[in-house]
Amino acid sequence: MQTRNSSISDQSPALVFPHNLGPGTRGVTTALLYHEKLVFTLPGWCTSNPMGNFYVILQRAKEKSHVLLPLLGSVAHFVQLAQKHAAKDIQTIEPLGKHVVKIFTVYPGTTAQYQSLEPMHDPGLAICTRGLENPINMCTASVEFVWRTWETALELGGGAGQGTVDPDLVLDSLNKRAVQLGGPEMLLGECSLNRYVTLFSAKGNASYVTNEKEAVLLLSSVGQKLAKDVDSPVDQSEALSFYFFDRILTGYVKPLQPDIMPKLSGLLSNHSSALKRMREKCRQEALELVSRPPDEKYLRQAIENTLRTMEEEASEIAELNQVTMRSYFRQLAQDDKVWMAVAGFLGSATILPEMLSASLAATLFSLMGAKAVRASFERRDCLKSSPWAFVYYAKNEN
Repeated sequence: MQTRNSSISDQSPALVFPHNLGPGTRGVTTALLYHEKLVFTLPGWCTSNPMGNFYVILQRAKEKSHVLLPLLGSVAHFVQLAQKHAAKDIQTIEPLGKHVVKIFTVYPGTTAQYQSLEPMHDPGLAICTRGLENPINMCTASVEFVWRTWETALELGGGAGQGTVDPDLVLDSLNKRAVQLGGPEMLLGECSLNRYVTLFSAKGNASYVTNEKEAVLLLSSVGQKLAKDVDSPVDQSEALSFYFFDRILTGYVKPLQPDIMPKLSGLLSNHSSALKRMREKCRQEALELVSRPPDEKYLRQAIENTLRTMEEEASEIAELNQVTMRSYFRQLAQDDKVWMAVAGFLGSATILPEMLSASLAATLFSLMGAKAVRASFERRDCLKSSPWAFVYYAKNEN
């Protein structure tokens, strides 16, 4: 899971993307705790016209046995599935009250918008198209596709009502684009790509959260083609701060399912001060790393010093044998996969110098040790002052 931000306060809500409320957004529990409020999108629009327009086009495709008929049929199925799941999860998250917000969103779907994505087609389009093997991705892409057909109809002379444009014109336009891209499925791939990169290329003070596994791969691949100001030091620091927070709490909290809601509501209401201390600690460590990258020739020493500090903090709260901790951290620091992971996580290996990425990787993954230790806060004073007290509360309310 990643979070990205250009100006955040403790109470700033973050938009969960790319998926609408449903199975694709249940894994954002730690993000909810970090931001204390999340915004979920719903699979629909404030008017029925886009859906009505789509069904007119689908009916015409059936009459003509159009080459796009299989695609349109799949879209109809997955849009209905997305709406069904959203309706169910609206009830699931209801106990969270003010900590969740539900909105309709409209991503740009004009011909010009999709043409603007072409510089990111290689390899972004292939990544997104392969991702359609996941039904959750199909649901999200299908909702965007319905809006795309509506925008296409308007561009071709349709009015505000349903079916006021010749559906053959819309089918011809979409088919020409499909041929240009290499197949009908590529149209949905473009819809997914649009959903991902539009937020990341936009300017403004907004926060975004995703637990989509393909997001790192996609955003790393197209990162150089997006707006440069998106990857500011503030963005990097906040992203790393959340990553620390997420890795420490992973294993202590569950996905957003009905059985977790009473516990989650209690954690947010009763332990806000502990939650704030943990956030502040994560932000402090992240800001230090981003603002003071070590000189390359001192990289190894810098890594060892950082790990030693983390070792002492973790040992203090968990009373774990320091020798065991030191060995565990050293193994993480020497793992090449750790170094590679952080480069992808930050969006692009070219965003930061290699030596900085390596240092960040060793540090953030060392914090994984915090979830492996035995939390033993037995003294009230310790719980009041420790930045990791919230981990104790989360574990003991399982």
